[in-house]
Amino acid sequence: IGTARMICAVLPYMRAQNAGKIISIGSVAARIPIPFQSMYSASKAALASMTGALRLELKGTGISLCVVEPGDTSTGFTAAREFAAGTGQHSCYQAPCEHALNAMMHDEIHGKSPETVARAVVRLAGKRRMPARRVVCMDYKLLCLAARLLPVRVVEWVLGLLYLKSKKDAGYRYAKK
Repeated sequence: IGTARMICAVLPYMRAQNAGKIISIGSVAARIPIPFQSMYSASKAALASMTGALRLELKGTGISLCVVEPGDTSTGFTAAREFAAGTGQHSCYQAPCEHALNAMMHDEIHGKSPETVARAVVRLAGKRRMPARRVVCMDYKLLCLAARLLPVRVVEWVLGLLYLKSKKDAGYRYAKK
């Protein structure tokens, strides 16, 4: 909601100048939903859809929009993660949720640097024409392409392998706060 409010606040000024660039930070999760991160994935998909709609609505105004979609990035996100009391305890979801969180924690801690994402944003800001969406890093570009080309059941199988199977040697353990 914050991104939508910010866009609404700046649009009148950009319209008056017949120019402007709006670059939002989304996520690869908009294209490839992550287990036990359904609301996060949905909110990032909504941001991408809003950006696409606004690109059409603002065509010819000199205002361009792009959503940057990084994958795992090594930030304070992992350390700041909070868990709701009783989340997954004594349920059929506890074990798969813990496996998914362990995989996410490992991938986030070993992800690309925030500077990599910042450089992508700066490059986009300098372009005359921005794409609607920009995935950061080649490995995530390939993953998104594979997700578009492969049958859904194959993508879901791969996501299950990545997130729902134990990473015994990962060294990270989901810990309830």
